[in-house]
Amino acid sequence: MLCGQSAFQAGQVTFSLPIIDMLESSVAILIGAVAFGERLTNTPLAIAIEIASAESAAFIATRMWNRFVSATAPDPATWAVATLRALQLRPSTLPAPVQHAVRAGLVNLGQVPFDPPNDSGWPSGSAWLTTAAARLSLAQTLTAHADLSAVTSAARSARIEATTALLSLPSLSDRTRAALEGLTANPPQPVALPLDSPENVVSP
Repeated sequence: MLCGQSAFQAGQVTFSLPIIDMLESSVAILIGAVAFGERLTNTPLAIAIEIASAESAAFIATRMWNRFVSATAPDPATWAVATLRALQLRPSTLPAPVQHAVRAGLVNLGQVPFDPPNDSGWPSGSAWLTTAAARLSLAQTLTAHADLSAVTSAARSARIEATTALLSLPSLSDRTRAALEGLTANPPQPVALPLDSPENVVSP
């Protein structure tokens, strides 16, 4: 159990989890053969081929599942924490009305920390893609209280690049960039909108 838990810290889950799935069945076979005297009827070559096929299938399936899961929207609490960190905001230092607005925003998004709707917790993945309007409202509230000097001090033509650097976003799509072009005169807007853009909300 200790080795299994430690394996998750060995690297990114998208890489460590397939390895764990592959080794689990192999170790089970080894324990059965050595500790319990289990015997396999096939030849060693046939066994090796079967194990290799099974492990390859497990590895591919896990990697595909990880790509599917990682391509869905993060839950609201994760998004809110990432937004606060990107804007270098600490909730405890925000004015009380803003703190209440953050909690109200999470209520509107459907996820208040430590208050799940039932014992199963909250939904995940694509269920959060429908919360775009509430997410944008919260993003606008937070950017209004953030230090945006890195954006405002940049030339208007460079503010989109300054925003992506501030938020640590990947390159923006042409559609997102076109939507931001007309808003660069008002810095809070071109900062708030990318926080709700597909590039930030849906991870590839």
